[in-house]
Amino acid sequence: MSRTLSRKLSLLSLLLLLPACQWKKDKHPATEQPGLWSKLPEPLYPESNTDVQKLPRILIENARIMLATGASIPQGYVYIEGGLIHKVGEGAAPETKDALRIDGRGKVVTPGIIDMHSHIGVYPLPGAKAHQDGNEATHPTTPDVWAEHSFWPQDPSIWRALASGVTTIHVLPGSANLIGGRTVTLHMKPAPSVAAMRFPEAPQGIKMACGENPKRVYGDKSGPSTRMGNVAGYRKLFQEGWEYRQSWLDHEHAMERWKKNGDKDRPVAPKRDHALDTITRILNGEILVHVHCYRADEMAIMLDLARTYGFRIHAFHHALEAYKLRERLVAEKVAIATWADWWGFKMEAFDGIPLNAPMLHAAGGMPTIHSDSEDEIRYLNLEAAKAQTAAREFGIEISDDEILQWITRNPAIVLGIDKKTGTIEEGKMADIVLWDRHPFSAYAKPDKVLVGGEILFDRGPQVYPLGDMERGIRNFGLGDRGSQKDPLPGIGIPDQKVQTPLPAEPRLHDSFVIEHATVETGTGQRLADTSVWVEKGVIQAIGAHSAAPEIPRVDAQGRVLTPGFIESQTAMGALVVEMEKDGQDHDAGEGLNPAFRALDGWDPFSLRMPIAREQGVTTVVAKPSGGIISGQGAALDLSTSVTATQTPATPLMFGSLTGGKNRGQTWLKLREAFEDARYYKQQGGLKALHAAQLSLRPLHLDALYEVMQGRLPLILTLHRQADVLTAIQWKKEMAAQGFPLKLILSGAGEAWLAAKELSAAKIPVILTPSRQMPRSLDELRVRDDQATLLMEAGVDVIISTDDVRVGRLRQEAARAVAFSLPYASALAAISSVPARVLGLKDRGAIEVGKRADLVLWSGDPFEPQSAVQKLWIAGKDMDLNHRQKELARAYLAKAPTTPPEAK
Repeated sequence: MSRTLSRKLSLLSLLLLLPACQWKKDKHPATEQPGLWSKLPEPLYPESNTDVQKLPRILIENARIMLATGASIPQGYVYIEGGLIHKVGEGAAPETKDALRIDGRGKVVTPGIIDMHSHIGVYPLPGAKAHQDGNEATHPTTPDVWAEHSFWPQDPSIWRALASGVTTIHVLPGSANLIGGRTVTLHMKPAPSVAAMRFPEAPQGIKMACGENPKRVYGDKSGPSTRMGNVAGYRKLFQEGWEYRQSWLDHEHAMERWKKNGDKDRPVAPKRDHALDTITRILNGEILVHVHCYRADEMAIMLDLARTYGFRIHAFHHALEAYKLRERLVAEKVAIATWADWWGFKMEAFDGIPLNAPMLHAAGGMPTIHSDSEDEIRYLNLEAAKAQTAAREFGIEISDDEILQWITRNPAIVLGIDKKTGTIEEGKMADIVLWDRHPFSAYAKPDKVLVGGEILFDRGPQVYPLGDMERGIRNFGLGDRGSQKDPLPGIGIPDQKVQTPLPAEPRLHDSFVIEHATVETGTGQRLADTSVWVEKGVIQAIGAHSAAPEIPRVDAQGRVLTPGFIESQTAMGALVVEMEKDGQDHDAGEGLNPAFRALDGWDPFSLRMPIAREQGVTTVVAKPSGGIISGQGAALDLSTSVTATQTPATPLMFGSLTGGKNRGQTWLKLREAFEDARYYKQQGGLKALHAAQLSLRPLHLDALYEVMQGRLPLILTLHRQADVLTAIQWKKEMAAQGFPLKLILSGAGEAWLAAKELSAAKIPVILTPSRQMPRSLDELRVRDDQATLLMEAGVDVIISTDDVRVGRLRQEAARAVAFSLPYASALAAISSVPARVLGLKDRGAIEVGKRADLVLWSGDPFEPQSAVQKLWIAGKDMDLNHRQKELARAYLAKAPTTPPEAK
């Protein structure tokens, strides 16, 4: 045996005995023992991906600096040299030779954002079957695969995340498998290869998954099909890994005896197994363990499994029930990577609450806010702020400096890179974001983003990076702003210190006066120190009035009063749990189903309704799905009563030209169906049905004829510019035949390219600002400022979530304002414009004679720190309590239950 192999085996025996590493106390064995396991190719971790000699010296001065260490500098400077933070200080900056000076006056500096859970690059955009590289769903355990071997460095999401202040991402395989493969931490320096993007010296991780996903994927295959099957699968593989490790130890001992005794027969080494090599590295603490897990009971089981085999779980991902197990998570130093308010999309997410991260933080734990999405990665700063606001209602005060740590310092610690990044401290990498305003404002955007001391995004001169995928397609960059120089925001983040809470009682119903409010009418006016008089559920007067003195009053103390918000398309009341077929009452199936009514499956007591009210939504339009013509929707108020479904407002028809359908065939079927409806009605109904082979039954044809007559507006989802132009032409064709079709386009990612034509044709557009991404091959030329461009062309713009989580509606409106839609226009796009376009004449604005759908906010309703304090529907004071709050109260009241063995 060679001396080299002997040394390697000796190192192996030492490493096999090392315990799992702790958060910050221990170094990572992988970096202490270079060259170990050299027969298995391992990544080479560069000290830097950049020639630091070529980097400019940079001085950012006169800015507020949020260090993410728990402190801030009100006005100071950051000096960068050689890609590192050389000096940070308060007050005037020192003289620096040959430095690029950046004036940060009125701006804020933070560390770069770190996303703990991303699938960017392994599920890249545009979404296509050829791009589905996140799950190696051929076997439930695949520890031998590495996410970086699927990573596509030209994913358009990379540049959008970078432009949103994200400087580091942790890329994981998907969650189909019990053990899905190794993870990789990447520095957001776009490069031709993933190797050039690896974060220097970042340890690898392993992605594990418990719960629904593995058993759903493999239940009809080889298994597992149950949660107990999941656990059996982990135990089997870890036992094999433990025995594999032992076999190498035994082999080393045999080699030592062979050398000592001089035997002729040299011991045969165990067969190398890449999958079990990974398990061995987990057992040794070299690879950091990340577990996709939602339920508290399953997290406890996984912690027990880790204790059994002697490894440590570094973080539970998603972890929506971490608040139920927070004492044990703190005791065992397990972090979580979670969302601010996602819940209910599958059964194991049913108990998710917005207080999840705050409750763990208050217990001394380490929460991080992750994206798990190419959309959400673009505003992790706002997701953290939403969690902060949810906590405040329950008396949990978390400072801005602390929630900044949730998206910077904390993920750096968990990923083992906190010595290099995550905070603004001298000697660390210059991963820095210069924001145009407070980073937790809904209107904030990065002006400049530095990664390792390089300015990779600069909004000022409109130098916007693009990947190869978008070259020649998108020639307008990523800094979409519209024609306005700056957005026109609302009144700003509320000052929590000066507000006194409104009394919960008495509840004001039917007739009352709201005094001293800042009234946003929804029609473009902002009225300071104004009163609104409501009589019998209707707005009687605004401003000076002569209400009888006995009418109850509420002093708004300058708070903002808005109309109730209108969500123009959602399945929230017909969809209990998104991934459970039994609760999907909105889906009409394939084909054309114009007589299908979403209202027939609508639950007026849906758990989602009070949660939506808490975010200012008072009216929604029930949306069916499936097929070219999905069926009929209707507008409903969120008063949680059977009356709402029995007396819905204006009905609408929904259709879709998306989903990979053949365009020519789709338009042919659509035209054929409407022609059959015309023939059926004009030729005598049933007589025509018997005389010709019509495509649909009478109930469907009657519904289509209502659309043709303009009595039933048609909301048609499409994206490509060519489809927008075809829809405009189709409307003209219908008009030429005497049919006043009322057409509304939804989605319409490339609608801005036909803005003038849409305006001339008087076709409104419903859009979701946060989804202006090249999500499909139909949406390659979307842009963030689309709402602004359409509005400027004279198109009626409606903003929608197009989701069951309609409480995000105000966040969508704020997103449009951040990209230059005037504040008043954004507010109108979720109130008066949908009311007018959808025929809801009795609501949508604070005007005399309108229904009193009113919302009283603690501050600017678009800011995540603002909260609803009172909400009325038709003058009825609505209860703002809901199930998520009850869960929070229940677990806040529970005494600590840390098991003795975890202490």
